[in-house]
Amino acid sequence: MGRMRFRIDGVLHKVFEVPPAVMTAVVSRIKVLGRRDLAERRRPQDGRIKTRSPGGREVEMRLSTMPTAFGEKCVMRIFDPDAAFKSIDQLGFSPQEAAGWNALVERPHGIVLVTGPTGSGKTTTL
Repeated sequence: MGRMRFRIDGVLHKVFEVPPAVMTAVVSRIKVLGRRDLAERRRPQDGRIKTRSPGGREVEMRLSTMPTAFGEKCVMRIFDPDAAFKSIDQLGFSPQEAAGWNALVERPHGIVLVTGPTGSGKTTTL
């Protein structure tokens, strides 16, 4: 059986289970919407789906698929552009870390790289 779950405040909640054939079809449809290679099932893929909420706000969903022994696993994250912009204080930096960051970005030369795996908070940090 394929499981569909929501993670709310870090806790996974089981929504429902579907037969494997249905789960395969759902993952395939999500990959099509995210403009991913439908035939590629042996390698992880990342993508995004842009849509509008019923209220007309733009919403972006980030998706990641990865192969497992039981078929493809798909993780989707809702990305709200309006909620992404936070001050450095809201990101949880200590005063020393914030001062260090500000000193780095005020330099006239150099580059700052923000790296990490999918879902690690790169966009929120930027």
